[in-house]
Amino acid sequence: MVFREVLYRNFEFIMKKIQILKNERKTRLHSFTPESVELGILLAIVGGFLDAYTFIGRGGVFANAQTGNVVLMGIEAATGEWGRAMLHAVPVLAFILGVITAEIIKKPSMRLFVQDAGRAVLILEIAVLFIIGFIPYTSPNIIVTVAISFVSAVQVSSFRKLAGSTYNTTMITGNLRSATQQVYTAVTKKDNKSALQAFRFLYD
Repeated sequence: MVFREVLYRNFEFIMKKIQILKNERKTRLHSFTPESVELGILLAIVGGFLDAYTFIGRGGVFANAQTGNVVLMGIEAATGEWGRAMLHAVPVLAFILGVITAEIIKKPSMRLFVQDAGRAVLILEIAVLFIIGFIPYTSPNIIVTVAISFVSAVQVSSFRKLAGSTYNTTMITGNLRSATQQVYTAVTKKDNKSALQAFRFLYD
């Protein structure tokens, strides 16, 4: 009887531990949401890398920073380099198309085909970048920069918040402004919530 009791208690203890571990795993999975810090960090890394890749390795064109493309397009046009100007104009147009695509994916009528818009966007981005990885370096740069600008636009249009605050996964200007505002509020008003938000922005 004593042996049975000990065995039963041990079994009960093990089952409780398994249940606790299962609950912790579910919590971790649910915390990985479109607004989670973990996903924000991953997308920011991808966004920064893509800009560096296209600018350094694909003809000095930005994939994400369309402000840079518009400035460079204006400079090239002003000096009469219309061919170079067009190289910067095409990614801008691809970016616009990407934003429109993201808005279409998010429409309620698309829920029949796309259950989870965030997941669909990530799958689309992974698929496009996977294909780009097989494009030879000797291929025209415009093919790569247009495709990357498109998926970057879909990404930036789909993931716009970090833990409840407006956030940009591909460009730093707005995030730097938000981080500075949160730091100022944290220091002047002794606001712990603002300090946490500032840390999240600066960490990303």
